[in-house]
Amino acid sequence: MAGANFLGHQMNFILFNGPPRSGKDTAAKIAFDYIQANKNNWPVWEKFSFPNKKSFAGCLNLSMDVQGNVEYYEAQKDTATTPFGVTYRQFQIDISEKFLKPVYGQNIFGKLLLARCEYVDPNINPVFVVSDCGFQIECDVLKDHNVLLIRMRRDGCTFVGDSREYVAERDNWDRHDFYNNGSIEQLKGLVETTVEAWLKK
Repeated sequence: MAGANFLGHQMNFILFNGPPRSGKDTAAKIAFDYIQANKNNWPVWEKFSFPNKKSFAGCLNLSMDVQGNVEYYEAQKDTATTPFGVTYRQFQIDISEKFLKPVYGQNIFGKLLLARCEYVDPNINPVFVVSDCGFQIECDVLKDHNVLLIRMRRDGCTFVGDSREYVAERDNWDRHDFYNNGSIEQLKGLVETTVEAWLKK
């Protein structure tokens, strides 16, 4: 990929952005599987929210899979009460909004993501697939890197009641808006075609 100068710490990211239920995780998994099958790059699953999830899993000695799903609680994030007396989702919000951001800055999740990615062996030619982003200040930490920003749109899906938003691309990024109102097969074709073209640049 053009411009992928790891000696200069420039890395490759695919960011998926969109409201809840717009298909971000599905599209990210399609991209991940396509890159893995391509053999020229190695996909690495990432989330800005990993620190929240790992904090919760660590406190309760629970396991978390590579996609950030914490056993038992992930499927009941809005309903099951945790030992903290709040839901798993509320715990994540509290860690983020009451501790990490106030103490370490509003862009701390971007800084932490970038720091984690810098530890990945560049010899595997990694592409970091970030399945959910929604805060401009966090994404802007990646402004000097190679980024494919995919914004998901779907009828009936909005950011109403959600603090996240559509983020804007930086000057050197590629941006595509996907209207995910068709079949999984249509989404698969769209994601794979876009990722393939970006990888060849």
